[in-house]
Amino acid sequence: MLLRIVCLLALVGLSLPTARAEQCPAPAPADCCTPAGTGTGTGRKTPKLPRDTKAPIEITSESASLTRAGDATLEGKVVVRQGDREITAESALYNQDTGDFSVTGDVVYREPDLWIRGGTGTWSSDVGAKVGDAEFEMPERPARGSAKEIAVSPDGILSLKRVRFTTCPAGHDDWMLKAARITIDPNAEQGNGRNVRLDFMGVPVLYTPYISFPVTAARKSGFLFPDIGRSSKGGFEFATPYYFNLAPNYDLVVTPRLMTRRGVQGAGEFRYLTRTSRGSLEGDFLPGDDLTGEDRSYVHLVHVTDFTDSLRFTADAANASDGNYFEDFRLGPENTSISFVERRATLRYRGTNVRAEARVQNYQTIDQSIDRLVRPYTRLPQVLTTGDWPLAAGLHAAYDAEFVNFDRDDGVRGLRVDVAPKLSWRLRGPGYFVAPSVSYRYTYYDLKGTAPGADRSPSRSLPIAALDAGLVFDRTWRTGRYLQTLEPRAMYTWAPYRNQDDLPVFDTGVPDLNLVQLFRTNRYVGSDRLGDANQVSLGVTTRLLDAGRGRQYLSATLGQAFYFETP
Repeated sequence: MLLRIVCLLALVGLSLPTARAEQCPAPAPADCCTPAGTGTGTGRKTPKLPRDTKAPIEITSESASLTRAGDATLEGKVVVRQGDREITAESALYNQDTGDFSVTGDVVYREPDLWIRGGTGTWSSDVGAKVGDAEFEMPERPARGSAKEIAVSPDGILSLKRVRFTTCPAGHDDWMLKAARITIDPNAEQGNGRNVRLDFMGVPVLYTPYISFPVTAARKSGFLFPDIGRSSKGGFEFATPYYFNLAPNYDLVVTPRLMTRRGVQGAGEFRYLTRTSRGSLEGDFLPGDDLTGEDRSYVHLVHVTDFTDSLRFTADAANASDGNYFEDFRLGPENTSISFVERRATLRYRGTNVRAEARVQNYQTIDQSIDRLVRPYTRLPQVLTTGDWPLAAGLHAAYDAEFVNFDRDDGVRGLRVDVAPKLSWRLRGPGYFVAPSVSYRYTYYDLKGTAPGADRSPSRSLPIAALDAGLVFDRTWRTGRYLQTLEPRAMYTWAPYRNQDDLPVFDTGVPDLNLVQLFRTNRYVGSDRLGDANQVSLGVTTRLLDAGRGRQYLSATLGQAFYFETP
């Protein structure tokens, strides 16, 4: 089902994949159906030169007869080869005057990027090949189909009559183009069809007298397939996306959308990729919503810049015009049940021994029913840094530190400084590890908005000791294809009790118990609370891995924490 959905999205052009660092933006996945478009292509590769039609022709067969006029009859495993082109058949007739071969019986025509199979056909070095009642494949795309007749010119252009064409994998004919005629030019990486019908799961969904589409991952400007639907919020909806292939490293999709209950909405997505940066900017705007009388809009920016191999800047920020935007315009529970929209900008440094991160973060509250005193804080700014230095004989010196300013309109706000130096000994060998550690954690606050008489500069400090140890057993089975592990682990943690009633709670909570939480020294997530502990955590994990590639198929853990003193 997932494969069908991917084919659906890719072919009808409802969405475009996000640009990646290692490649320029592309409007279609390279492994399934391709969005179709009409219009003039841009950014095409230089067409390949025509094939060498003067290369010598090689012919082999089990038997042959030759007339005085020079015509030949070939029988049994006939192979006619010229350069990288080849046609095979059970029998063939050669016409000396025209230079044509007429072939019959299990006819197969091959080129480096094309494979055709049919019952009858003709071939000549000057005109090309023609095969009737044929099936074809273009494995480099991949693309495949069948046709009443297929003609291949010497420069590789395909002309197909009464054709079925798809770029979905074999066995998944979910989307199929059926046309009276299709022409495919692999050199220009484009195709066009006449009197085309588009079928989904055997059901016709679209007819057009003309269509133009890419046959590789190459992009072109043009209309994508329209989006037609109906919703209780917008009424009947009709959208016509237009794709602009502006340059190899940036593109744009503009989508006007008619909603009979609300009006005409304009939407767009711009994607870009440079030597050091990549990102996208998407948004939509509905002027004068007919139901509310207000302008409705949404904008979302995603940006990444790599200044060096060690320094990266990222930004991810969005804004909605009002608290009902997602409920009115987005589909699916994951898009409509949104309480907050995040805005974040981060600068990260990754060194050999030190890592640092500076961040500003803010949230737009979408669900206005949330009490103002429990809404997320704004971090202006937050600075995080960690360090780790190997010493001698397995000893390591490390630290974690944070400086953050929490701000919002109501309630307690202010600065928090948290520092935790640590000394550990890491002993590792084949199938085991032992890691004792001691650390000291100090947290300081400078607060505003506190109750009268409350301490505005509270602090907390305490030592933490831990002993973590584990074993790893593994075995192979199913002739060495799979690797199964058995990993028992034990961790003792000690931390004294500290009264923390006078400390605020900015970003701290108690997470659900899981494998990570079972072997942490603090049962809370966040720095506002540190749990006292005198406990041991015991667990055993088993994993099922691909022995050759290391891919994990299954992981299961059974564990429990035992308390020597009640926390």
